[in-house]
Amino acid sequence: LALESGNEQSVDRAVWNCVTCNACGELCPRGIEIIDVMKAVRTLNIGGDRAPARFKAPLLSLTDNGNPWDGERQKRLQWADNLGIPDFVPGHEYCLFTCCTTAYDPNSAAAGRSLPPLLQAAGVSFGTLGILESCCGDQAQKMGAADIFNALSSRNSELFLGAGVKKILTVSPHCLNAFKNNYPDLKGLVISEHYTELLYRLIAAGRLRLSREVGYTVTYHDPCYLGRNNGIYEAPRRVLQSIPGLRLVEMFNSRENSVCCGGGGGGAWSDDQRIGLSRVTEAMGTGAEVIATACPYCIRMLNDAVKELGVQNQIMVRDVSELLAQSVAMGDETIIVEHVERDLDQEAVYV
Repeated sequence: LALESGNEQSVDRAVWNCVTCNACGELCPRGIEIIDVMKAVRTLNIGGDRAPARFKAPLLSLTDNGNPWDGERQKRLQWADNLGIPDFVPGHEYCLFTCCTTAYDPNSAAAGRSLPPLLQAAGVSFGTLGILESCCGDQAQKMGAADIFNALSSRNSELFLGAGVKKILTVSPHCLNAFKNNYPDLKGLVISEHYTELLYRLIAAGRLRLSREVGYTVTYHDPCYLGRNNGIYEAPRRVLQSIPGLRLVEMFNSRENSVCCGGGGGGAWSDDQRIGLSRVTEAMGTGAEVIATACPYCIRMLNDAVKELGVQNQIMVRDVSELLAQSVAMGDETIIVEHVERDLDQEAVYV
């Protein structure tokens, strides 16, 4: 109906303001998949060369470099220098997949560096396909660039299956969503899991020793693609609640009602930071010193909002794995994670 009665201003332009957070879908009384409607309109616009100019660079980079950040493919694993992550072989239980934002954004890279030592401390068998990987394509799909997404999906699917991958461990909920829900070639052959799900299982099984107190008041920001899009709310909270000395407080808008960081659906390339600013302001209202989250896009967008508000000395953004790593001992040593800045249906298994 909107396509028949709307005008260019109300549909073709307004559709690009959507950050695909799925709050509308969660609340829709008729159960309409509104994100699919947005994506369909965007696809029509892409086909008619009517996409916003801000998307041209990331889409071109996805085609040329296999990532949206204009990063060199040979540097895709540079974030993990000196971490000793082995190349994936069929004997590994997990293939650790690098989100492009982890690979090329300094703040997200710092967060990403905390995960491999935790896996190693717990004796998890894992490796990486490194520079052979390409972007999961989630942002391209949500922008409506179907051809680019299909090319990335085919390339990655062929890579995973050819390498003998049975389980993919993702850092980003966007990668989880893509592999789990939008890669038809992997259906029934490869399991995709978010790292917070695995970490909570490892803690519950006693495979990680939490020995040092982390005395922060923390509020957890639900990534849209982990929560509303994939129903994973409890695992990251259970990880945080397991950390000695950490006090977890909730924002008014949390879980199904969480407010987006503004980075989904191409929002990471928008100049409009209002959503992220609103979210940081809400987090500060809880009295928290730390916003914890579990998504590289959220790390990036919330960090930008903290800087724009000028509140770096009042609140900081950290990944769940960063906080856990401050508490976990490996042998006789506690895992120490350096950060570039130092300012002040699987979910049911964990419930």
